[in-house]
Amino acid sequence: ELYVCGGRQGNKDLKALDLTYRYEMLRDQGDTSDAIKEVKASILNGIATKLNCAAASTGKRRLRSNLFEVSEDNVMAISSTQPDMPENVPCSIPVNSDTTSCDSVVGYVTAYFKEETSSKVLASASEELLFYIRTSMASGIYESARIRRLIYIESLSDSSLESDGVPPENEGGSNSWITAVVLSVLMMISIGLTLFVFARKKKVETPQAEERATHDMET
Repeated sequence: ELYVCGGRQGNKDLKALDLTYRYEMLRDQGDTSDAIKEVKASILNGIATKLNCAAASTGKRRLRSNLFEVSEDNVMAISSTQPDMPENVPCSIPVNSDTTSCDSVVGYVTAYFKEETSSKVLASASEELLFYIRTSMASGIYESARIRRLIYIESLSDSSLESDGVPPENEGGSNSWITAVVLSVLMMISIGLTLFVFARKKKVETPQAEERATHDMET
């Protein structure tokens, strides 16, 4: 389901930020997909509440919150078109009952931003949203009669969003700049050495010239 955030209108030319994370789910025995859908719905509803988002199908907005400094000002919409997927990986949660099971799951949430949004803003929003999911799982707000416990394991999102660095210069241009600096320094050193030798030579020759002149006068 699509949630439009902050009362914003117009969803054309938006930039999608896919958030991917791994968590473990301790649940009652039963259908895995139903339990995963319940968790996914709880996560989306929680984010929608914090970001003042409204379900596109109903238009009913959630209460506004100021917990997300960057996300609340920049997220245009949230959705999750890709279902969370269970993995064939053993859980770290001990299971000591015949009535419970544990699944390792990869979760997906997509946030939408204006096309011109910088990678720095995207990285900050990604950190805020994943932090909310992690702390919400730790607090137990997603637990129910079916969901016994959730443990956030790690983020699987693109790490390249962590910084908004300046792109590297062209290699040839960088080498040319370094070469010019080196040549300038060498030229200055050469000129300095030439002046030093000249001054030193002149200093040595002056007393000798005066001595010769004195000798000539005496003779």
